Amino acid sequence: MIDSKKINNYLAQLTDVHNNVNRQHMVLLRKAIQKGVFSNDELLFLRRHMIMKNIDKEYDKELLNINFGKFLRNMQVLLSYEIKKAHAHHILYKCGIGKKQKDLVKIGQAILCKYGIDYIVGLENLVWAPNIQGQHTKENLQKLVEALIKADADGTDYCGIKRILKYYGEEASQ
Repeated sequence: MIDSKKINNYLAQLTDVHNNVNRQHMVLLRKAIQKGVFSNDELLFLRRHMIMKNIDKEYDKELLNINFGKFLRNMQVLLSYEIKKAHAHHILYKCGIGKKQKDLVKIGQAILCKYGIDYIVGLENLVWAPNIQGQHTKENLQKLVEALIKADADGTDYCGIKRILKYYGEEASQ
């Protein structure tokens, strides 16, 4: 359920009449997101609003400053078992390293958006995983994006995309 009043309080002064972003209010919004003020549905609503206002790049840039471990804890996503060096892990990477990864990330982000999943703060794309070498490889990303592309081409739905993310999230959590 979406609390329109709460969301509108944050969005009211986010941009001026010329659609220029108020940095202070964007920071306040990011801090509220990190504190777990918004539900997953509300986060998706915010994403759609940012796209509609054509300020999604500024929004993404600010969201990258979130402490995702605090965010997951505030969203009540707790470790179900002990993971050494646990960190909040984006199943589809936030940015990617190098041109190939960045290109793959963009393709994956477009697919997640198509199915109503926020690629930065959507809980479907975040898991606790060990912060170890080999976690953020091009090969891991390639397999995930290929699976997303295939599922999309085969006419999947939100649940199908979520199952793929869950599978690759479990792989990362090992």
